[in-house]
Amino acid sequence: MPRIFYRLVKHDPPIIDDMLSHGALGKPCPRPDPKSVHEWQGTSVFDTEQAARALGNARLGRPPRDRLGWERIGPFIAVLHIPDDAPIIYEGPSGPGHWLLYDGAGLMLTADTARVLLDYVDRILRGPPE
Repeated sequence: MPRIFYRLVKHDPPIIDDMLSHGALGKPCPRPDPKSVHEWQGTSVFDTEQAARALGNARLGRPPRDRLGWERIGPFIAVLHIPDDAPIIYEGPSGPGHWLLYDGAGLMLTADTARVLLDYVDRILRGPPE
């Protein structure tokens, strides 16, 4: 049975960058300890639509870029149906409904390896506000 996850994305349809972690996008990790770096390298997803919307709603009203110039989360929610035999490992939950995705070896998804996530997008929902 496929695992269903929800990811906030900037594009409809999503592009590779929508499926990359902060680490894969080259953003420096704010805490350089090994555990934080590993989490920073994971692609963030949620196990319910409501949890994804909650994060998106929490970010409403904030500037489009944060203090470091990074773009904020996108206005769409990609629904991912990840099959049991996918070359993806998920870790979590690490907070209310929050999971992290890695490649089959447990490493950060890169532009090449994250491409497979685009194949698992079942549909796109309009994101926050609800």
